[in-house]
Amino acid sequence: MLTRNQNPLTRETRISLMASIRVREKSDGTTTWAVLWRDPNLGKQTSLSYDNPGQAETLKRLLDANYQKLSRVEGLLVDTVDRGPLFGEVFEGYVSHLVRPNVDTVTKYRNMYAKHIEAQFGMIPVKLIDDDRITDWIIALKKSGLTPKTISNVSAPFKAALDRAVQRGHVGVNPFNSVIMPVDDRVDTVGDTLEREEYSLLFGLLKKIGQEHYETFVDTLMETGARFGEIAALGPKDVVLPTKGPATISVNKAWKGNGTTRRIGPPKNRQSRRNVTIRRSLAKEILALDATDGLLFTTKTGLPIKGGTFRNRVWQPLLETAHKEGFEKSPRVHDLRHTHVAWLIEAGVDPYTISRRLGHSSIKTTFDIYGDLLNNAEIRTSEVLDSTFDGLHTGLLSKRP
Repeated sequence: MLTRNQNPLTRETRISLMASIRVREKSDGTTTWAVLWRDPNLGKQTSLSYDNPGQAETLKRLLDANYQKLSRVEGLLVDTVDRGPLFGEVFEGYVSHLVRPNVDTVTKYRNMYAKHIEAQFGMIPVKLIDDDRITDWIIALKKSGLTPKTISNVSAPFKAALDRAVQRGHVGVNPFNSVIMPVDDRVDTVGDTLEREEYSLLFGLLKKIGQEHYETFVDTLMETGARFGEIAALGPKDVVLPTKGPATISVNKAWKGNGTTRRIGPPKNRQSRRNVTIRRSLAKEILALDATDGLLFTTKTGLPIKGGTFRNRVWQPLLETAHKEGFEKSPRVHDLRHTHVAWLIEAGVDPYTISRRLGHSSIKTTFDIYGDLLNNAEIRTSEVLDSTFDGLHTGLLSKRP
């Protein structure tokens, strides 16, 4: 039997963010399970009582997944025969049938689902998911601090799972097609790029702070412009030093994840698989290192180099020492990549070559990040054109009748 009561909001429920279940023993010896929550549409504590604890638990989970709004939940309390598949079932079907998946992709999608999607949509029949519900979810993600880029990444497998539901006739259209996604106006910002003498200063200070062990590692980051995780994952077979010609580094893997889930996997995208030329002398330095567990670059104790640990134990002490000597900039480790690009642009290397060297997914990414530097190069090109061609036809023009 279902009864409904509305009571003034108590202090206990005012501070509660989740629905709760209260067991009530009735005078006739029967038991009911009351679900209590604060409905934002009513502004009061509201309760629904059930004779079955399973029904009460289902309502509680649905309320918690739908921002305590009963109006959003009522349509979900349908007979299991008519509901069709739950979204959680559809999502698992999508992940389980990915074409040519790799372990990283499957793990990433399942982690995204567990962290950001399951609580709101896992127990909801897929046919009851609409664009308004998805929009509310996206707004909640933004309020939680997720960037537009992260929201887009999380939404990708969500949308793909709904595409699968359309293909199998569970729903007529994909509601995600009507959702306006947040725009990420931010791009990888170019921080403090270094002049050659500034880089030489920092490099020289590595020995002063007792971190000369990382000199070749830092030089390789600087000279290749590669990502930290790509260089930290290099093995001896990835460095090629031919008898003649330039040496190359084959970027074909990178560190993935963090903590206990950290592992070596494929690089960021298909274009990230590339060969990067380096000086022969640097290649000799790299190949002279003692590879530990197949890694060229490790910590002093032979462990893989982690970005956070390197930043805290090597890079920050390096900057602190440099600042004491009058160095004013505060570059990030990633700014070595940006410095590499700045030097290439200054040397006249074309954007397409730079984009391929960096492993960008498209040349648009290169222009988005380094547009200002490339514009400065165009200004210098204009000055060269002026000095080169100005007055070129002066003598011919003076001879015209």
